[in-house]
Amino acid sequence: MGMKQILVMMAAVFVSLSIPTGCSSYDWDKEVGVLTLNQAILDFGPPDTTADVEEGGKVLKWYVGEFRHERILHFDSKGILISGKKI
Repeated sequence: MGMKQILVMMAAVFVSLSIPTGCSSYDWDKEVGVLTLNQAILDFGPPDTTADVEEGGKVLKWYVGEFRHERILHFDSKGILISGKKI
């Protein structure tokens, strides 16, 4: 493998590591009332866990990234985002 190919591979690895995967500083407030449950599943894939809540809504959880951070989204009974966080 030549030096140019090694540099291209290193650059690709650097770029892929610098792309955020839904970091904890994401402002979920701008998605509240806008993001739907169906759109979240399209955007993030099937959730790792789903729980029904008493009010008729759902809480969906995805494990994200190498360190398996949790993306947790709470939807109301109509499937509209109420809150979101990543821990």
